Formats: sequence, structure tokens, C-alpha cells
Amino acid sequence: MTRLRLAVALPMLAIGFSASLAGQGRRGGGARPDQEPPDLSRSRATSGSSTGTITGTVSARGAKGDTIMAANVLVQLWALDANTSAARDAACAGWLADKTLWMQAKQEVEYPSEMKLSGTPVGNDVALLRTLMTLRRDTVRTDGNGAFSFNKVPFGAYTLEAEAVANDKFVQWTRDVAVIPIRPTSVDLGADTFGENQYCTLAAPAPDTARIYDAIELDRELIPIHPGTIDIATMPSFRAAALPIEIDFVIDEQGVPIEESVRVVTGSVAIADARTYVQGMKYSPPMRHGKPVKARGSIGVRFEKTVRRVN
Repeated sequence: MTRLRLAVALPMLAIGFSASLAGQGRRGGGARPDQEPPDLSRSRATSGSSTGTITGTVSARGAKGDTIMAANVLVQLWALDANTSAARDAACAGWLADKTLWMQAKQEVEYPSEMKLSGTPVGNDVALLRTLMTLRRDTVRTDGNGAFSFNKVPFGAYTLEAEAVANDKFVQWTRDVAVIPIRPTSVDLGADTFGENQYCTLAAPAPDTARIYDAIELDRELIPIHPGTIDIATMPSFRAAALPIEIDFVIDEQGVPIEESVRVVTGSVAIADARTYVQGMKYSPPMRHGKPVKARGSIGVRFEKTVRRVN
């Protein structure tokens, strides 16, 4: 006798203007926009449609508190990995040690001279900058309205950094982002991400309690603690639905899916059945910088045939 058994895939988790300077930014990077980007194979990717798009704007607060859109600003995309972080830390130390020498090194990298700088303080900074350029994922410039976009970005964690010079100081906008192909990524590089900085990392800001984070942005992986109980006999729309089935939801600060957030992404399952399906599920509490936050989650559903022989 052949029967259908409901199988749950857990977890499938979605994962010149005048402005005041707000201190050092979190992270950043500097390089020429015409530098050849590195091999994209370093970035993590999933099978199938594995790339996404990052869009956003760059802005700053003017002297009168108004918002100024930053036109023609270099925006850089960095993979958020150990090698890049180590190179940034080294560059941060170089910038903090002597900002004047660092400015000279930036000039040398952008407009190389014939001077022999090897072994000199400026030459050391130049070497740090050139190392960073080999790690940079991609660059674009903002348009007249401060807008930018990166296309065909593989799934993964990245750092976005915009750079300019204002009042003879380096200023940067920096934000970490997650790229998940099934969801658009939109980023606002505004006053809260802006500061006088080169590559340095500040203490992590408090998480935005109103924001819903992707799993890849959390401090640790979401772990299913309780899968819930499911009686497929009471949910006929599951039996009739075409496969695959994917259900999306938001997990609250305690790790419990929010019933009102449930939606059917793939498949024709009734929303009432989908909500019943996630009842009783629980995850490890989503954490961002050590604080509980809301996060996105999803589960995939499939049916497996089981055969029982009757002698």
C-alpha cells in the first residue's frame, strides 16, 4: 500500500558638500573606479538563480540639517570575509597612524608617479591600499540623485562603502548588507552611516528593533527548537497543491513565527492552512549584535511516498 508522507525541509532560511562629521565609520575602502574587479568566484553562491541586485542612495546632512544627495560618489562593494576584514584592519591602522601620509598614498594609488617609494612610510600605505584593491568586489558611481546599483551579485554577506573628500577630510558611508536572490536588497547610505573614516570598525550600533533581519545578518544561525505538529488530514489544500511549496514568515524576538506574517511564496496552499502549518514551531531567538531581533524564515515542503507491504 502506498501512502503520501509530508516532509518538512527545516530550516530554509532567507536568509563637495558641507556636512558635520560624526566620527569614524564602521568599515570602508578606497580604490579607483576603473580598477579591474576580482574574480567573482570568491563569493558564495547558490544553485539556479543565484544572483541578486543591490540598489540604494547616498546622502548626507547639510549645514542647515537638510538632506543632500551625494552625486558622483564612488561606491564600493566588498565581500564580508576574513581576508577582507584583515586587510581593512591593517589599512585602518595605517590611516590612524598618520592621516597626512595616508592622503599621499591615496593620491599615489590613483595617479601613480615614478617615485621609488618601496620601504618608505608612504610606500607601506600604498602597498596596503593595493592589497585592498585586489579584494574589492565591484565599484560604481552614484548618479545626479545619489542613486547607485550593483547587478548580478552572488548570494552572500557584503559591505557597502561610499567614499568622498569633504573639507580636506576623508568621509565614508558604510553598511553591511545581505544579498538573497529571491528578495531585492535596498540600502540607504545616509547620515547614520556617515563619518570621517578610512576602513576602521566602531563598536556595533544597537540593532534596529523595527527592522526584520535576514538570517545571514544575524550573529548566529537560526536553529529549529520545535518543529511543531502537523496533521495533513485537516489541511486538504496541501495534498492538492503542486510542488514545490515554500512558506515565508517572520520570526519574533522569542523565536516564534508570527502568524500574521505567514505567506505562501510557491504553491497554491490556502493561507489558513499555511498558518496552521507553522503553529507550534519555534527557533532559537534571532540575535543581532547580542540583542534579540525579528528575522525572516521560510520552510520548504515536499511529499514523499512510503510503501508498506502487507503479507
